[in-house]
Amino acid sequence: MRLLTVLVCVVCMCTLTFGEWESIGPYGGYLWSVVASPTDSNVVWVMSYSTPTKIAQSTDGGASWSTIGSLSEGYVQQMVVDAIDANRLYAAGGNYVHHSSDGGVNWAYTHLIDCYFWGITVHPTMTDVVFGVGTKFESGSSDMSVHKSTNGGVDWTSTVLYDGATYSYGRGVAIAYSNPDIIYACGYTIDVDIIPLVYKSTDGGATFEDITSNLPTGFYLYAVGVHPANPDIVYLGGSTGIYRSTDGGATWINQHYAASNYTMVTTPLNADLVYCGSYNSIYKSTDAGETWTDCGTGLEGYDWRGVAICSFDPSIAYAGNPVGFFKTEDSGITWFESNNDLNLASIYNFAMSPISTPLLYTSCEEVGVFMTTDHGTSWEKLPTPVTCGNICEFAINPLNPQVILGLEGMG
Repeated sequence: MRLLTVLVCVVCMCTLTFGEWESIGPYGGYLWSVVASPTDSNVVWVMSYSTPTKIAQSTDGGASWSTIGSLSEGYVQQMVVDAIDANRLYAAGGNYVHHSSDGGVNWAYTHLIDCYFWGITVHPTMTDVVFGVGTKFESGSSDMSVHKSTNGGVDWTSTVLYDGATYSYGRGVAIAYSNPDIIYACGYTIDVDIIPLVYKSTDGGATFEDITSNLPTGFYLYAVGVHPANPDIVYLGGSTGIYRSTDGGATWINQHYAASNYTMVTTPLNADLVYCGSYNSIYKSTDAGETWTDCGTGLEGYDWRGVAICSFDPSIAYAGNPVGFFKTEDSGITWFESNNDLNLASIYNFAMSPISTPLLYTSCEEVGVFMTTDHGTSWEKLPTPVTCGNICEFAINPLNPQVILGLEGMG
């Protein structure tokens, strides 16, 4: 009898199998970059702010998503797509530049020990030509620099723009669509004060001149954009507002006061249209940056670093933040969340009711608190407690599942 029992146990152990795991939500996630395909109006890519960095793609204009690739090295700051070959993507951040030739599924990377990347952009007419901006490390100093590759991000050369202090940083770079020989780069240096920096090239990046001109001190510059039809109209996004020049950078005017303006996006389909992604909201101009309006109706959360305009219809735009992906189809008048199957959210915790087993609560980092009553088939987003951050732990009353305690991450 004992032998038979042992044999039965062995048989059971040998035939035991484990099912595969699948994501059941909630969906969303901390998006750092949003990219629209130049050749297909339905294709959009997003990049998470995580390590490893995850790449998700939509083939139906953002209605649904699938995770297609990941980047293994560092926190990546920005992703862009080649203007001619839509299968070629670039993502840069820190000492690494990642490059894909199959639409973001597989990635290789170049590690540059003496260079750091904050921003990246592609040449509008020449494939494989890419510009980055950041710093170059030389003799104990960190100098604002522009980096250039002519072979699809494999090899890079750097041009130091500012070396007047121990630390200076390049944050934004943009190429004029109507004249690609004109390139603008912006950043800042920190010495006794914070000094914004703007540089311009008229020879395709071979040389740059300082056009900081009459900008005041005491604020950071994060982003730069160029009018698609007039390269003399330039937009700057800074920590204290949006600046504009109409004379190629000879003079600058603060056109709009808003905090932390990270992204400037334009389109040749509507040259006077500009979107600015800022910390609090998304701002829009329809008169080439002379006036700006808050177009945040329908948006949730903060930190709008990823903004893109559809390459075929300028009334369609996309935006990403810690909550996830948002889309407008009426030129930014209204936005709606579209996170179906976007599996980029970080789950802090979950708790199940001990007396109502289908009842489950979970908290996603920066996305919100969710509840399901059908084992995760569907989720309901719940109101977040006032002034509360991420919930790191739940406690459900064992006698009354309607009574729930939440522990905030900040205490």
